[in-house]
Amino acid sequence: MGASETGDCRPPLGSRSVEELAAHIAAPRQHVGGGSAAAASGALAAACAELVVTLSIRRSTPADAAEQLRGWQSRLKELQAELLAAGDHDEAVLAELMAAYKARATDQEQHLTAAARSVLAIAALASEVGTIAAAAVDFASRFTVSDLGAAATIARGATQAGLMTAEINIQMLAELDNAPTSEVAELREAHCTIDERSQVAADRAIAGTRARLNPGGAP
Repeated sequence: MGASETGDCRPPLGSRSVEELAAHIAAPRQHVGGGSAAAASGALAAACAELVVTLSIRRSTPADAAEQLRGWQSRLKELQAELLAAGDHDEAVLAELMAAYKARATDQEQHLTAAARSVLAIAALASEVGTIAAAAVDFASRFTVSDLGAAATIARGATQAGLMTAEINIQMLAELDNAPTSEVAELREAHCTIDERSQVAADRAIAGTRARLNPGGAP
């Protein structure tokens, strides 16, 4: 989740250099943090996975496998764009939340809910990257499978970052007077579902990668 002050003209996440993005996140006045970092990390994980999938397609691959790989390749491209767009959306959502707090607005429930949903969406997208990376391990060569393992590991971290950022919004929502209990329960369930799915994918990808790197079981 992250954003600059309301009304600030922010360049899209994807248009910033790594150096610019790091400086943007580190600047206290920008109110940027975990959500933007998670979105950018998730996009990089998707790019890394796409690289391996693309190289796998170029190898001598059975037709049915090539079709599956092309599907993953297309989806990973989409996930990069969706994650960057989700990061931009999250910055705008936090800008509105911060403005509401400064104005002591009475609609904090609405803004906290939006903030929680925003970073949960980032976490879900990053989790999908990890799921694809895990499924693609068997198609990677021994020379590229480590990049796929790296993609899965980065995607897991991005997912956890998004979930961690969501937790504060969900907790603050739960602490409001007349807190929307059903909304809080729904958000917490979504949080758990994404976390569990991401962990399964990461474990599968890392185990598969290490098995390919060390077929004899040596460390």
